[in-house]
Amino acid sequence: MEFKSKHAAYAVGVWTALGVSSAWSVPPPPPPPSVIVPNPRSIDRGSELEGEKLQNFMALARSGDASAAFRLSRHYAAIGDVVEARYWTVVAAARGHRVAQYSLGFSKAEADDCLTLAEAKAWIEEFSRVDGFRDPGIAPALEAKYAKSCEEKGK
Repeated sequence: MEFKSKHAAYAVGVWTALGVSSAWSVPPPPPPPSVIVPNPRSIDRGSELEGEKLQNFMALARSGDASAAFRLSRHYAAIGDVVEARYWTVVAAARGHRVAQYSLGFSKAEADDCLTLAEAKAWIEEFSRVDGFRDPGIAPALEAKYAKSCEEKGK
């Protein structure tokens, strides 16, 4: 019992030294940024490929490597080529790359037309098929949205 009370006293001392009234207190919010950028955006420069690396990934992707195709999709997204990024994401997903499948399903889930929703549902189902993992958020919401907007129209 003495051991616990020494640790408790020590913890109270540390919290007091840090200016916190109790262990359950919420720390104050951080100060506002000192530099405000007018149009902030994230730049994914780490995904860019150059020269020989780009050629190697291209050769691997064209020979059937799903991971290389997905890596190419990230490269093209980083340099702003949306068409090529989408193409290589679809190639990777079709070859069984699970992150690409989920990404496609998730990106198409906000659509309002039945054809795109059906495609989103198919990609999410394919993603879930491999090991039975079912996303607790997107899958049920997508199925409900699909049922409401598409299956009701067919009746």
